Amino acid sequence: MKIIRRIILFLAIILSVLWIEAAHADMSAPEMREFEVVVTNPDGIDYYDYNGTVVGHLNKGETVIVAYQYNDKYRLASKEKNKFGNYETFGNVTSLDGFSIVQEEVDPTKTTEGITKLEKTAKARVYADEGVDVYKGPSDVYEKVGHIKKDVILSYDYEVQSTAGGIVNIYVEYNGIKGWVEILKGKVLIQNDAQYIFSDDISTECGVIPKNSIATPKYVTDSWTHKSLFEYNGCEFMYETFRDDKVFYIYQYNQKTLVDLPLYEYADTTSTQLGTAPAGSLITVLASKDTMGDPEYVMYVKYNDITGWAVGSGDVFDYNNYTPNDDDPVKIDDTIKVEEEDISSEVSIPNAKMGLNTLILLCSFGVGLLVVTALVTIILVNKNKAAKNEETKVEKTKEK
Repeated sequence: MKIIRRIILFLAIILSVLWIEAAHADMSAPEMREFEVVVTNPDGIDYYDYNGTVVGHLNKGETVIVAYQYNDKYRLASKEKNKFGNYETFGNVTSLDGFSIVQEEVDPTKTTEGITKLEKTAKARVYADEGVDVYKGPSDVYEKVGHIKKDVILSYDYEVQSTAGGIVNIYVEYNGIKGWVEILKGKVLIQNDAQYIFSDDISTECGVIPKNSIATPKYVTDSWTHKSLFEYNGCEFMYETFRDDKVFYIYQYNQKTLVDLPLYEYADTTSTQLGTAPAGSLITVLASKDTMGDPEYVMYVKYNDITGWAVGSGDVFDYNNYTPNDDDPVKIDDTIKVEEEDISSEVSIPNAKMGLNTLILLCSFGVGLLVVTALVTIILVNKNKAAKNEETKVEKTKEK
């Protein structure tokens, strides 16, 4: 029993840590670049836990790290990093009043910590109606140095990315202004390098985009807003490209079929059948949806001189024969693309990465299952002991 209790205690601790990390992961998307602040308030500063309860106090002159900002809260951390190279967070404040930034300006040509230098200059476009402010550092807590109006096209070579993935701030130079602008919430759009195909008619404010249209958006929002800026009929429109099941991101890889695969003109089995890829054929998948275990599939593929849709259910591919396609991207006519800048739209295979939240949830589920198993084991052991005790009492009664 002692061993089982220890196991349960250990599992409970792990489960608690995992759920805390899950909460942290939610709060850290997106995160700002970490920076140092020093307490200037003569009376010091109280800091709080996630529930708003005071859990500690900082004295004047103490220096701490602002690890990230989320929902009007700033997460504080100690200056020393742990063995994993991360700052240990310890509390929140709702304002940085009473603090002073230690490094008043972040110049990417002089410091590289937390900053990514691009291999080639990228473009961005100010999209917010009110324009965007420019700061000395990648956060609005730094000193404001200027303002840029809507629709200005910017160039940038440096960016700050969230630890959850995705760009948060970019460093720009415009009309003598040098500094950082935030791209979140559609304030600033960044250069696009992807193509999409629409499997069905799409209604937009610029008209109905016909199915099978292949489009290259000119710019996209940040990784959390998930929208792209398209142009059609001389009209611009923003469209959700992440969660809409009618929008397929185009990339290519080779796959060998296990079954005869009919190919249709549209993503509909009632449309004209263009041909069939026989079982054992090597085809090029141009676009598909992650079915997340769903046996249904919808794919845009190329087989010999046929390009069409494969729609159905069941196992289609021999995944032991998956091969990357290193050839030049398949050339596809872009039926609604209107370019103003020379933006590369090469098609590539995206890296497959499991999201942190997904991993945490899976781990949590597994740990939870172990906890339940341990509890059931305890109940069965206790019942077994109770039954044995009852048998012992009966035997003693008989002996008497």
